[in-house]
Amino acid sequence: MREQKAAFVVKHNLTAGADDIFVNGDSAIRGAQSLDGMFKARLFGGKKG
Repeated sequence: MREQKAAFVVKHNLTAGADDIFVNGDSAIRGAQSLDGMFKARLFGGKKG
């Protein structure tokens, strides 16, 4: 399923021009970053993100 979603993103050029790509969880999308670390840091008072 991850690969299908990544293929869809590539096929429809959805990341064109994006400086950053954030996703909720793991992703096969090239260059995507998980929001998990940023979310947890902000939730628990950290400074990441």
